Formats: sequence, C-alpha cells, structure tokens
Amino acid sequence: GIFVNSDATFFCIRATIANNVINNPGDEGIDVENGSFSEHIKITGNIINNPTNRGIEYRGGPYFKISDNTVTDASDYGILVSAASLQAGKGQVCGNTVEGGCTAEGIRVNNYNLVTVRDNVVYDITSSTGINIPAGSVIVGGNIVEDTVSSSSSGILTSSSAAGTTLGSVTNKVEIFDKTGVSVGFAPVYDSIT
Repeated sequence: GIFVNSDATFFCIRATIANNVINNPGDEGIDVENGSFSEHIKITGNIINNPTNRGIEYRGGPYFKISDNTVTDASDYGILVSAASLQAGKGQVCGNTVEGGCTAEGIRVNNYNLVTVRDNVVYDITSSTGINIPAGSVIVGGNIVEDTVSSSSSGILTSSSAAGTTLGSVTNKVEIFDKTGVSVGFAPVYDSIT
C-alpha cells in the first residue's frame, strides 16, 4: 500500500494521494499517520482491493478530504479516521464506497470535530455497523448503508457522551427502511443540537 508518516523534521502538508489501484496490500491500502505534522491531505479516487487490514487509515491533522475512493473486502475497517484525543478535523469523508469484508466497521470517524461524513455507500459488510461516529462533532447525511450481516446491525451509529437538549432548525429528513426495504418513516436532521 501507500504509507505516509511525518514528524517534526519532515512535515506532510498539502499532499494528494489520487487515482491509484492497490490490490492485496499486506496491511493498509493507504495509511497516513502522525496527525500533528500532517494537514491539508487529500485521498481521492483510489481503488483498494482486499487489504489485509484497513482500506484507508487516516490519523493525520486537520483539513483532510477522503473522497470518491472504493474499498472492497477490507479485513478490518473499510475507512478509519481516528485520533488519540479529540481535535479539530475540519475534514470530509464523502462519496466513498465500501463493499464487503470489514469485520470492524465500514467507516469510522473518531475524535475529530467539524467533519462531514456524506454521500458514502457501505454495503455487504461483515460488521454490524456500517458507519460509526463514537466521539466528535460530525455532520452526517446522504449516506447509504445496506446488507450488513448481523441482525443487531446499526446502519449509522453515533455514541458520543455529550448531551444536547436544545434542537436547532430541521434542515432535512432521512428516510428509514426496515430490512425488507419497506419505508418505516422519516427522522429529522437538525442544523444544531446544543
């Protein structure tokens, strides 16, 4: 795969990893590490097939864009965006497709604030969770998650411990479907919850 690791001597700023086909990498398909020394990173238009571990792993700094990539049959996460502690991400995970595999989760964004997770498609994965946002302030919308294996599956799971009680304005709605594809109603999407 492709591995980018920066440090105090060698910063990685304004790098683009684009339009690669990566087949059967021994670990991650694309791996960007060491967040405090990398920013403005774009990972776009890549095709990653059958990675031994994760399709795309991003542990970099702010202002990232992970878009229009296809990951098939990753053994762990399809796309993992994670930091050791909460930080400003100001990034995007948009327009990606994750298909098959994924014993962990299709897409996970953890410990980044100000991130948009939009218009991704996750399907036919082993994990019970298509998209997981365990911590951070993230905007989620327009994603499609279908055919996860577990009967206790979560299409999109958020589990941050911050409690909000004041709802902002309804800006959109998300249609909810049962396992057979029949619509069961709509859930509101708010512009803020404080």
